[in-house]
Amino acid sequence: MIEVLLGWLSQNYPYLFVIAIIVFLTWVVAKGFYAHKGKIDSVVNRMDKLPCEANEKVNKQILEKLNIIVTYLSMKDSKAKDLFSQKASPRKLNNEGMQLFEDCKGSDFLKHNEEELLNAIEIKKPNTALDVEIFANEVLINLLDSDIFNEIKQWVYKSPYRKIAVNGEEKKYAVNMNDICFVLSLPLRDKYLEKHPEIKE
Repeated sequence: MIEVLLGWLSQNYPYLFVIAIIVFLTWVVAKGFYAHKGKIDSVVNRMDKLPCEANEKVNKQILEKLNIIVTYLSMKDSKAKDLFSQKASPRKLNNEGMQLFEDCKGSDFLKHNEEELLNAIEIKKPNTALDVEIFANEVLINLLDSDIFNEIKQWVYKSPYRKIAVNGEEKKYAVNMNDICFVLSLPLRDKYLEKHPEIKE
């Protein structure tokens, strides 16, 4: 009987060796898994409690900073400031800007959304007239994804090229939503300042 067993082992030794390795590796993996299971459960429990109040506050601050950066870059890279306004202490729309404001029905847009827009500026707590000017543009850009802009977006989509004087030369120009926000921002600034005479111009 022993001889038969030894013969069987000698014939199947390679397979038994492989099986032994598999069993050993399975044991190692299982041991490692259960050793770290407590840590994994702890992390999952903490994640279930997110977002906590502190994280929400930090995320809100980060989003506010990102909005400021995006607005600044949009204003810096946009041609709207040069094409549709002039520096006149304070900056005001030029003829091209006033025409664009009229064509996109800017007056109606501001009238229908005045309360929401002014409240959004109020939340930012502007201290100077320049703050109001910057925040007005920022608020409009931040609301571009909202439904209040749908009608203007349709108008921009169908709007043909405009002829605009650039350095004394008339050129074709395709209006974009950054242009619209800028053109709307100056009258919005004026509306806010009218309601807040404590902010000196």
